[in-house]
Amino acid sequence: MQSSFINAIIKMLSGKSNQQESNDIDNKLAEEFNRTDWPNKYGDPDDIQQRLIHKIEEHLNAENSLQPHLIKRIFNNKAFIKIAATVIIFLFIGLHIFKHEAQQFVNNIIHSNSSNPIVGLSTNFNDSINIAEMEVGQTYSSDYFSIKKIDKQHFNYQPGSTSLNKLIIKIATGNNQAYTINLEDGSQVTLNSNSEITFPSHFEADKREVKAAGELYFVVAKRSHQPFTVSAKDIIAEVKGTSFVFNTNSKTNKPFIALVEGSLEMKAKDEKILLKPGEKGVLESKKLQVDPFDEEQILAFTNNLFLFQDEPISHILQDIASWYDMELEMKGTGWEDIRFTIRISKENSIAQVIDILELTNDIEVNIKERRLIVRKR
Repeated sequence: MQSSFINAIIKMLSGKSNQQESNDIDNKLAEEFNRTDWPNKYGDPDDIQQRLIHKIEEHLNAENSLQPHLIKRIFNNKAFIKIAATVIIFLFIGLHIFKHEAQQFVNNIIHSNSSNPIVGLSTNFNDSINIAEMEVGQTYSSDYFSIKKIDKQHFNYQPGSTSLNKLIIKIATGNNQAYTINLEDGSQVTLNSNSEITFPSHFEADKREVKAAGELYFVVAKRSHQPFTVSAKDIIAEVKGTSFVFNTNSKTNKPFIALVEGSLEMKAKDEKILLKPGEKGVLESKKLQVDPFDEEQILAFTNNLFLFQDEPISHILQDIASWYDMELEMKGTGWEDIRFTIRISKENSIAQVIDILELTNDIEVNIKERRLIVRKR
């Protein structure tokens, strides 16, 4: 590509070209876009094109320096696709002045999936929103989705007016966080701390599929023609309308699904069971088994409570330390013999929680920096 044409592109994007010059550039870029070959190493062409369009559209919306009439012209003529073509052209023709920037831009889009967990809302297109910092009543919206903060821990998710294939939404909680999310179909999910849910920006017409990790409570809107499936590494729940707790974060390393209402099919590898209300399907030693459960205890996190019934003190303290973002140090041995039944609001400060624990006269708890140090009395 000739340097004169590069200068013409810059002139157009700066809003200084006349109408004929802009039309000539638009046409040229459209031709280049249509005949550009995608190297296999970048993956599926349609997927990469969607990512390019999404990211460029984001930048255009956020770029205050673009003149209003230029933004309008870009979107009316679908020229944001042609700007993507410009990036691709710069990348493949080897222009030194643009090569590094183009390569970095495309890499950021293509390799946007991160192995590091992101607390809040994120997407596979590299969006990241700290929903904890949103004000009550505030809405974050784009053409592809919106999320509104209804109250301190409650959010409403809706797909946008524009469908973007393969856009995946992830909502994750950290320590000292629990969120309730209204999904697009009317279902509701409550995430305990250090949990996450992943779902498509739009559910498909014949199925609703989500992935989950940690501890979550689902209240699924009934749709007989559109099954709702929750999957994790080792277990799957399939329902059409019901409520249940999905837990892959069990302290005993035994993932389970506890059915509160309705009916539910639980699967693990080649095995499956049908649960009834009040039954908990547990994966233990790679086999599914059915146990009863206490509903108040298993739903305690949805009411912002710690509720332990005859639980080992080590499990209790680990949950408390995790919620308050602290490290746990248990001094001495013989802790397996100490078990507590206790009910504590998560609204309490860590100091208040320690006071309650020490009323048992079994343990002494001290705080040093971010460490919870526990000794037997």
